[in-house]
Amino acid sequence: MTALLHVGKADFPAPTNIVVNMMPIITGDASSLPEHLQGYLPLIASTGLERGKISYLTIHESVVAPGETQRRPGAHTDGTVIFGWGGGGWGGGSPAPSPPPPKPTPKPTKGIYMASSDGRCRAWNEMRYDVNEHGSVLGALGEAEMMEPGVMYWMTDRTPHESLPSLERHHRQFFRLVADEIGIWWAQHSTANPLGVRPNCSIEYGRKF
Repeated sequence: MTALLHVGKADFPAPTNIVVNMMPIITGDASSLPEHLQGYLPLIASTGLERGKISYLTIHESVVAPGETQRRPGAHTDGTVIFGWGGGGWGGGSPAPSPPPPKPTPKPTKGIYMASSDGRCRAWNEMRYDVNEHGSVLGALGEAEMMEPGVMYWMTDRTPHESLPSLERHHRQFFRLVADEIGIWWAQHSTANPLGVRPNCSIEYGRKF
């Protein structure tokens, strides 16, 4: 079973301090992407996700100081004990009762596509269900793979990963595209699409953390 794949090269556009999180867009439809995000169209297309489907775009461009992380530190999965996003070949939700459900074969037509300009992230090629309500992994993990700068990766919503501290002050770009089958969309933590594209799942108006 593969829970982490190299997809190909990820060429980032010039940074402009964009910060959007889980913005719903229509894959393959440039008109669903606000003008200031159009430079990311080639990266979106490189995922190979089906055109015409809803997907969820995260872009984070910022200066990161030495010893700091731009994204969430600590090994975690995007699937929690309650639900997840991105699917892993089984659609959204991916509940994790005890004992865990049978683990299906992941499908790259679902799941999460991720890339960064500096590679300050690592991931584990395994699927974990022993996580808390925020997805933090509770048990020991094996050997991690360092994610290379400028490389697109695919993972499931049960693939552990973590952001690593920066080695020097620099401008970092992070890209993530989540496939259409997700369990829930957190309104307070996500970016609404100003062009009117809406999530195709349940919307939660409370706080995730």
